[in-house]
Amino acid sequence: MSAWRRLFGYLAPYRAALVVALFAMLGLAITNATYPILLDLLTTILIGGDRPDAVASTLDRAVSLLQTIGFTVETNHVAEVVAANIVPIFGGVVALKAASQAVRFYAMGYIAQRVIHDLRAELFGRIVKQGATFFGDQSTGHLVSRVMNDVSQVERATTYGIPILIGDALRVVTLAAACVFQYPRLSLVAFVVLPVAVLPIVQFGKALKRYGKRGQQALGVLTNRITETLGGIRVVHTYGREGHEIDRFGHESDHYFGVMMKSVFVRAIQTPLMELIGVIALLATIAYAVDEVEAGTLRPGAVVGFMLALILMYEPIKAIGRLNGIVMPGIAAAERVFEIVDREADVKDRPGATPLASSPELVKFEQVSFAYREGGPLVLEALDLELPRGKVVALVGSSGAGKSTVAALLPRLFDVTGGKITIDGRDIRDVTLESLRANIAMVGQETYLFNDSIRDNIRYSRPDATDAQIEEAARRAFAHDFVSALPEGYDTVAGERAVQLSGGQRQRLAIARAFLRDAPILILDEATSALDVESEREVQGALDALLENRTALVIAHRLTTVQKADEILVLEGGRVVERGHHEALMANDGPYRRFVRMSEHA
Repeated sequence: MSAWRRLFGYLAPYRAALVVALFAMLGLAITNATYPILLDLLTTILIGGDRPDAVASTLDRAVSLLQTIGFTVETNHVAEVVAANIVPIFGGVVALKAASQAVRFYAMGYIAQRVIHDLRAELFGRIVKQGATFFGDQSTGHLVSRVMNDVSQVERATTYGIPILIGDALRVVTLAAACVFQYPRLSLVAFVVLPVAVLPIVQFGKALKRYGKRGQQALGVLTNRITETLGGIRVVHTYGREGHEIDRFGHESDHYFGVMMKSVFVRAIQTPLMELIGVIALLATIAYAVDEVEAGTLRPGAVVGFMLALILMYEPIKAIGRLNGIVMPGIAAAERVFEIVDREADVKDRPGATPLASSPELVKFEQVSFAYREGGPLVLEALDLELPRGKVVALVGSSGAGKSTVAALLPRLFDVTGGKITIDGRDIRDVTLESLRANIAMVGQETYLFNDSIRDNIRYSRPDATDAQIEEAARRAFAHDFVSALPEGYDTVAGERAVQLSGGQRQRLAIARAFLRDAPILILDEATSALDVESEREVQGALDALLENRTALVIAHRLTTVQKADEILVLEGGRVVERGHHEALMANDGPYRRFVRMSEHA
């Protein structure tokens, strides 16, 4: 389905507003078409001394036109009535045109904003529901560009494109119809030239669509460069790489400039060419009209009316010519938007998936294998693991051993490549994602806080929590004291990337989230990695309370939590090479003992 048809599909909920806009466009087109006839009448009255018989011949064709399209017009005394009331009639037409223009503008603005609102919401919703693989393939800058810049291009195409495509086309058709009926000989001369304009309009459209798509891609790269640089600004400053980043930005900006200048060049040629065609049509008509007026076969009023019609027709024709420059980049942007809207999520509910019961008793990894890419190297291979309720299982091993991958597979941030993960005997792919994740709380090694209040950052894990419950969770995470000392307490805004908080403070707020979540399955992925020894000792007591009577998976380099685990698994290269209790593993001169010694000397 073409992008145009897809976009028109978004209009369906707003049919009523579209009908109002179409009637306003029709009113605008009809009133526009009466201008030349009214000016012809006014000129004829002035030249003819306000004689009804001088006006009658001019009205004949207008009356004939109205009768042709279905209006009943009494011809008796029409000339006398029009001649006597030409100024009020002219004023009424002007007022009707102004009202039609205002209604059209508001109705189309409403429709365009609603369509863009719906499209942007659908796009953002689709992005948020994508799996971790998608975000590994897409840079943040490109996604921001899709949601903001691409949709803005679609907005411009919708806001201006539809009124031009329909409204201005109607104006041209009604003016042309009025000219053909009222001034057939003059129309024959002028309209021979206009079809010549069709070919360049088509060619310009193809070029502008091509450059529009390239421009959006280049803008996405530029947006990503900004996002990436500002996100890592501390690293940039620390290593004195400001000049390097400025140069990289300049390179991407130059590329975007080059693409956009090609689009500007096409538009620069398009407008003068359209104007040249219009001037040729006008000059040909004037040359013919001068000879006819001198021969007495053409009234001066007819020439004045027809010239006004051409002038009025010029602006919508020029707008239609510019339509490519507005619509084609919008269509190219829409195609980029629909690429994501149509993309199925990597991780989603299976057909027939049912909710997971609360308070699960046993989580099992059964011969689980995983690779980040199809056909790529296995990060995990034939992993067997049991997580009984009320027990703590710890994973240890060097970086890259696969520990965090195990933690990501349980809430289905990724799906397993081989084997299966079950909860109380049910494959987690057969339960709904919402119910699965509702049973899991996670504290990771990278704590993310939103640019919102401390209170709402803790409440994020449980939106219906009361202020008292939030404060209690903070107390249990040993976060209450430092939060209370902040300028506005729990209402203090964390700030972008929470730079005003230390790593340990951010970690304790993440632990408070987990307390508030109160989920039966708990994942701690280096949960105390950002804490100093004293803070870790305080938080460790809170974590011990949090772990009680829960299914718990703990990943840690520090041994304070690992030593208390009911079972410890040592991973190397994605495989379990050793498992058992701390004391039993220490009795063996194996990988775990070497890991402990390395940790003690770290």
